[in-house]
Amino acid sequence: KTGSLKSKVKSQKSKVNGVIVAEKKPERCPVCGSTDLVQEEDVLDTWFSSWLWPFSVFGWPEETEELKKFYPTDVLITAPEILFFWVARMVMAGLEFKKEIPFHSVYIHGTVRDKTGRKMSKSFGNIIDPLNIIAEVGADSLRFSLVSLTSFSQDIFLSEDSFLLGRNFANKIWNASRLILEKGNVVAELALPNNKGIKSPKPAHLPDFWILSRLYEVETEITRDLESFRFNEAAGALYQFFWHDFCDWYLEIAKFYLKKKKQTVSILFYLLDNFLRLLHPFMPFITE
Repeated sequence: KTGSLKSKVKSQKSKVNGVIVAEKKPERCPVCGSTDLVQEEDVLDTWFSSWLWPFSVFGWPEETEELKKFYPTDVLITAPEILFFWVARMVMAGLEFKKEIPFHSVYIHGTVRDKTGRKMSKSFGNIIDPLNIIAEVGADSLRFSLVSLTSFSQDIFLSEDSFLLGRNFANKIWNASRLILEKGNVVAELALPNNKGIKSPKPAHLPDFWILSRLYEVETEITRDLESFRFNEAAGALYQFFWHDFCDWYLEIAKFYLKKKKQTVSILFYLLDNFLRLLHPFMPFITE
């Protein structure tokens, strides 16, 4: 680390009181050649300005409207390696100068690594350009894949093949939705006013009761996961429900009733509408 050394040279002919900045402690002063060097005792921590970030960016020490509105905030998202150097010290500074902690929750995300386990870095040349991934599989596929792979506080091992998960899921959603939307002649009478969704259907058969109960279970599960920052578990619950419960089971059963039972169509629309609303934070484009 770069240190600051103060040279205090005492001699009969001259007295030097200067500052030397060096990466390593020098053996002698480069100006006068003296070896009587004393390390500076008053050093400012390089993280000091970062401590003040939660309130200094909003005009502190002035009590601006922005400061009143945005301090304290709700959540800080950060990596684990700077908990002591940054996060803990922001809390200390907030308590010292504002008498209140700067945030109420801290979400610690993992480090993105390549498939060999090395940290992704420009210097290593192992980064994956997200724009290339978006061009190949779409933004929704990228978003859903990343969220699904981001386990709570665990590192992510990423390769270009990792995004096939999101691509395949998007294709599944598109194909299943097209099958249901072919029955679009009943959408108007099923829709609630002011774009509030589809009318709650009345189940007629055992599969209807089962799939609706699964939907309500998933809604509860996702709410709990999102509130506890377990985003990958929420994404996994949506994936499991739509791909396996809805498509593999209920949709196949419903095909036998589509031509005979209007009630089956209403349940399909209700399930699709609610699923797309739940999925929207993860895949905003296809759900729109």
